[in-house]
Amino acid sequence: MPGGLRAPQVTGSHCERVDVVVLLEELQRHRQVMLERLWVLALSLDHDHESGAFRGFLCHRCNAALGFAGDSSDRLLELAEYLMVNEERGSADGS
Repeated sequence: MPGGLRAPQVTGSHCERVDVVVLLEELQRHRQVMLERLWVLALSLDHDHESGAFRGFLCHRCNAALGFAGDSSDRLLELAEYLMVNEERGSADGS
């Protein structure tokens, strides 16, 4: 890629945290290439739905998960706890 431009890695069920400042600097230097890469990688611009403030770039699946959770960190933590309890339960009973 031109000028050492590196696209964020989206793997499996989660995405690598993207350094927004670096991404925006690269966007200014390589605007067309970055816009094409963002579209191809299906990166979403995450924002706070109440204030409209930009929070960062996420893969589409992670951004959708935040939306489905209503941007509630409490709900996401409860879901994470639910998964951990059930993973432990599954390994305890040999599943």
